[in-house]
Amino acid sequence: MKPFPALRPPWFFRTGIPLRFILLSVTGQFDKARILMNELKERSKTEYLSNVLTALSAAYLNDMDEAFDYLEKAFDDRDPTLILLKYEPWVPEGIRADPRFQKILERVGFPR
Repeated sequence: MKPFPALRPPWFFRTGIPLRFILLSVTGQFDKARILMNELKERSKTEYLSNVLTALSAAYLNDMDEAFDYLEKAFDDRDPTLILLKYEPWVPEGIRADPRFQKILERVGFPR
């Protein structure tokens, strides 16, 4: 029996990276999360990785300026993952609370 498509995690969750970031961050293992972030940046030099993924990873590390730099790149690249930002529960509260987040959502096309 095939799982319902709506229950499948987004493609970038299948890499396991965001889940690892979440787990490392909420358990206070920021040094390990930073190592993972550096690995992510290295991988992005040789393969496509969503800038939204990198932005959220930076947000979990409480680096909001870097997170928004990556969200801007995602917007410029027309990254389809941007449409998930408003409603997905795994988007960190720190980034949601930043006024720049609402501006990104408006640019993507979400009303206030």
